[in-house]
Amino acid sequence: MRTLFLKIFLAFWAAVVAALVATIIVTAFFPAQAFIFQAKNYFTFNLATAGKMGAELYEKSGSEALDGFLRQIDTISSFRLHMISAQGEALRGLDLPGDARALALQTIAASGVQFKNLATHPLISIKITSDSGQHYAIMLELPVGLVNYFFSLTPGHLLRLLAALIASGLICFWFARYLTMPIKTLQSAVRKFSQGDLTVRVSKEIGPRQDEIANLGKDFDAMATQIETLMHAHERLLRDVAHELRSPLTRLNVALEISRKHAGPEVKRFIDRIGQEADKLSQLITQVLTLSRLENAEPALQLRPVALEEIVQRVAQDAAFEGQTRQCSVVFTIQQKCVLQMDSNLIRSAIENVVRNALRFAPVGSRVDIVQSVQSTLDQRFAQIIIRDYGPGVAPEALGNLFQPFFRAGHPKDRASGGAGLGLAIAHRAVTMHLGQISAKNSEGGGLSVEILLPLDSSS
Repeated sequence: MRTLFLKIFLAFWAAVVAALVATIIVTAFFPAQAFIFQAKNYFTFNLATAGKMGAELYEKSGSEALDGFLRQIDTISSFRLHMISAQGEALRGLDLPGDARALALQTIAASGVQFKNLATHPLISIKITSDSGQHYAIMLELPVGLVNYFFSLTPGHLLRLLAALIASGLICFWFARYLTMPIKTLQSAVRKFSQGDLTVRVSKEIGPRQDEIANLGKDFDAMATQIETLMHAHERLLRDVAHELRSPLTRLNVALEISRKHAGPEVKRFIDRIGQEADKLSQLITQVLTLSRLENAEPALQLRPVALEEIVQRVAQDAAFEGQTRQCSVVFTIQQKCVLQMDSNLIRSAIENVVRNALRFAPVGSRVDIVQSVQSTLDQRFAQIIIRDYGPGVAPEALGNLFQPFFRAGHPKDRASGGAGLGLAIAHRAVTMHLGQISAKNSEGGGLSVEILLPLDSSS
């Protein structure tokens, strides 16, 4: 019972069933009160009608006519009726049950409905006055006790009970669905929004409701519109700034090349340093533009079947070449080959950014491990790539932010290496665009381990 729909549905249905059970229990423990209530609302009218007709028939045609009339009612109702005179005499010629005469005399002397022996052999009696002014008591004799009367379930009773339960269940089902459907719509919209679809809105799907849930949908739409506007403004600002920096950076590189030709050895050393910083700035601008392109709407993916190990192998070879300056090796292990439908340039960029990040933090003389395998869940198969370094790792509280743009974990190497915190953000965006997952954790024995999961086709 994890869903709100089931909780609401079962709660309403349980309330209906509890009310029915409570009624049955009250009837079982207080049969007399239940019977009296029913008699006052039902039997009084019917007994008065039958008694009036019976008294007139008796005075005109005698006891045989009265007996025939009441016998017909007995057959139809499954009860037994008695007419008793003001002197306590049975007018039908039938034997009266015990206490019937005393109850009849009490009825004629009093007014209203009179009861006797409700639990064992119920009798109900009312006073009748004929047109001639004679007083009679008409008495209903129930053949069983009240508990048996109320709980003698026939197939008809069971069918009616089943129909009541089904009808209440359908009503509760509809009501629970009416309450939870817009909530599920909101849940789906929030999930899509969190995955990067800033255009999702819910008001049209919720419909013309005029309640708190509809108002919540309108508030969500207003919030989504505002966030979409802010995100687009942010992306546009990054893109425009990066583009504007391209021109002066190009002119700076031209000026540096000219300066090198006319500078002496001592000045050339400073010019080389300026060139290195300009190259870093150029790389940063390229990363900003790449991230902006990936984040700004959905670029069209150039999907084609590619052997994943071929891409990873090329990245590993390039990284191994770069790692020679620090005596760091890159070891690529293929546990299982696989072919994916992917944009090879994006996936290569994602893996390359993660591997270079691992190489940057790997200690001198250590290695970076890359392992490719296939993992399976109940309904999906994934290509798995694990990239591990043996460096200092990351503080546990920083792991959740590693894939955020411009986030740096605070390690001294981060700033010394010139990293701007964009490589892992680009990798995250490239992987999620392929409906994959990327995550990081500290490995046992030291170092950071980054896992990339890319979904495989069922035929792969």
